[in-house]
Amino acid sequence: MAALPQYETLSGNWVSPHVFHIQLNRPDRMNAFNPKMFEEIPQAFEFLNKQEELRAVVLTGNGKHFSSGLDLNEAFQAIMPESDDTARKTIKLYETIKILQHSIDTLNRCRVPVLVGIHGACVGAGINFACSADIRYCTKDVKISIKEVDIGICADIGVLQRLPLQTGNDSLLREITYTGRFVSADEALRLGVVSKVSENQETMIKELIEVAQTIASKSPVAVWTIKQALNHDVNKAVIPNLEYMARVNAAMIQTSDMQESVTSFLTKKKAVFPKL
Repeated sequence: MAALPQYETLSGNWVSPHVFHIQLNRPDRMNAFNPKMFEEIPQAFEFLNKQEELRAVVLTGNGKHFSSGLDLNEAFQAIMPESDDTARKTIKLYETIKILQHSIDTLNRCRVPVLVGIHGACVGAGINFACSADIRYCTKDVKISIKEVDIGICADIGVLQRLPLQTGNDSLLREITYTGRFVSADEALRLGVVSKVSENQETMIKELIEVAQTIASKSPVAVWTIKQALNHDVNKAVIPNLEYMARVNAAMIQTSDMQESVTSFLTKKKAVFPKL
């Protein structure tokens, strides 16, 4: 079994002949998504997809949190293009959003089931990422938030495309998306964001590995076909919606509202917005 190449933001190991455990590995930054992490996620899974013995992947976060979301210290400098021309800036932003969407969608494209365990903070890009997995567990202490509204933007890399298909409560989904409030483990279970709540991170990882090993004991052809079948109709809805959001947000994130929201978020001062 080949070892995972060295990455700055990821680590992992084989936990059985057919199951690989990969971790987000920026614990000092609460596993926040920076440009390097967005780049390395599809690289790592491209490597894993080439491993013929692979039958299931478990993905968790190293440290106290799954992910605090976008790394505001690094991401915006890399994402926002330097141009005074609105059209050219919009094109660059569209291309960047498509790259981020491709990275977040990696778990969906993986040829084997991906089981994600979330704990601590699971915010913004973190919950976008988790929602592209096949199976999600969480710990009792998890705090989930679709936080993009608090930085003045609409989530555009997957969560708004996938959660409506994964949950059965449109009203509650809209409430947490419009407000950006935190969702507890019990609420996430009721909503359908996760299928099980574990006592703690250690127990959750153990339980996920056990499920992964059960999946790995089944016919890999059957499991592959089941994933393709389940994803077929979902992707027909998700992929066009992601394209739509990339085009919309390429313009919308150029608003002064985003700058005001980020400043408010970082300084803890109330944001003041102009009339719509």
